[in-house]
Amino acid sequence: EEISTAFAMETHESQPLETLVDIREYDVPYLVRTCMDLNIRAGAWYTVTPTTHSVELTEMDAVTKANPKVLAFDIECTKAPLKFPDANVDSIFMISYMVNGQGYLILSRSVVGEDVSD
Repeated sequence: EEISTAFAMETHESQPLETLVDIREYDVPYLVRTCMDLNIRAGAWYTVTPTTHSVELTEMDAVTKANPKVLAFDIECTKAPLKFPDANVDSIFMISYMVNGQGYLILSRSVVGEDVSD
């Protein structure tokens, strides 16, 4: 019995991952973990059919996927050095945004010089 215990301890020290049965992340939100476990993917269309005590999800045609729209923006404003902007004092001088790969720029000519072309 002492030999098998010594062997188990040696195996545990040399290959610690062999002792793991399952790995769970403690900081993954429940909704995300559920979607991962049930293979529910973002960007796919599903038919939801209610049953007596749950619902049944059926993924629609694999070719028919959701076409997401992407919007990104950035707002630049004046501010004192090493300070956060103050809405009572500082002003917005540029807003840039992008929708599905097409970029746009809105400038305030009272702050931004004439060296920026239209």
